[in-house]
Amino acid sequence: MASSHQLTRVLGLLSIIAFGLTNEIASGLFFVSTQIQGSSAGVGSLVPLLMIVGGVITLFTVIAYRFFFASGLVGAGGEYVMISRSVSPGIAFVVTVLAWFGFTGSLGTLSYAAPSFLASATHAMGLTGLGAFFTSSAGIILTGLIIIWGLYAVHVFGVRLAGILVVVAMFLVLVVSAVMMIYGFSTTHASFDAALATRLHLSAKVLAAKAPVQQSSIRVAFEAALPTLFFGYLGLSTATQTGGEAKNPTTSLAKAVLIIVALVTVVYTLFSFAVYHAVPWQVIAGMSTSKALTAYTTSSGLLQFVMPPWLSALINLCVALIVIKTFLPIYLAQSRWVYAWGQDKLIPPAFSRTHAKYKTPVLALTLSAIVGF
Repeated sequence: MASSHQLTRVLGLLSIIAFGLTNEIASGLFFVSTQIQGSSAGVGSLVPLLMIVGGVITLFTVIAYRFFFASGLVGAGGEYVMISRSVSPGIAFVVTVLAWFGFTGSLGTLSYAAPSFLASATHAMGLTGLGAFFTSSAGIILTGLIIIWGLYAVHVFGVRLAGILVVVAMFLVLVVSAVMMIYGFSTTHASFDAALATRLHLSAKVLAAKAPVQQSSIRVAFEAALPTLFFGYLGLSTATQTGGEAKNPTTSLAKAVLIIVALVTVVYTLFSFAVYHAVPWQVIAGMSTSKALTAYTTSSGLLQFVMPPWLSALINLCVALIVIKTFLPIYLAQSRWVYAWGQDKLIPPAFSRTHAKYKTPVLALTLSAIVGF
């Protein structure tokens, strides 16, 4: 039964960092960083530079956050608390409700897309029957439902449990990223070409010749690619949603947002340098022109050619789990906005009630799960 309006302060600095980092590092790192060669032809070798620029831009957000934190504007709802207390609750509601629908849409999109990542992983492991199930209509619906309601249950049972799982997910992300960086930096263009010829019987030189452009373009990089790549930094706001459940929130959130941006910028930059050290960007652009080869244009899809088959299968499985782990920070962000709106009576106050035992906003979480479904 939901019977009170209190959240519990159980999240330490590591959990706060994990909630922000796991919402930032996901598809932007493992998919968009390479597939950008197809959607923004001409970005070429400038991807690592754009990752640095994205981090610098996000640093200004960190400065703003720290100003609000120092002013005591910390609580469940993150940006809603900042805007409502410094401007007005009405304006804050309009701003955050639009973001809430975006987060909820991503819940639905991820639950629909996650089975395809699981299918890729199981195919790589030789489990073709299971892979076929994940790509079937029944498999997509059933798997999506399990993910939505399974991670909903995790949050209902307490933010402490969600915090533990998100810390585990953060270390999984960092380990997988590190392994792929090692392979990227230790692979030359020539060795990648040889592996590609062995595994797919294709020539990197022939694929590179199919690239729509052969030279990098500053204009394309900043006008077309940067806005796309920058979305990978937008998950930082999830850390601010922990304001109602963080220990020493003013201090810990100020530290967390700075650490998150620094860490994510380093990972994004080194990771993209590593991938493009191994694979010429023209090869990725050339692959993007063929439907049969687009499945290989992810970072894991490209580096799998230079990995042992068992490691490639394991990396594919880990990347699928990394996509699914994004539900953990998204549920936190969604539900705490709803909780904060209920506290200010912008929506029925029932949405700010918390479970008598677990101290979680069950009705707010349920709304998020239903709309995501």
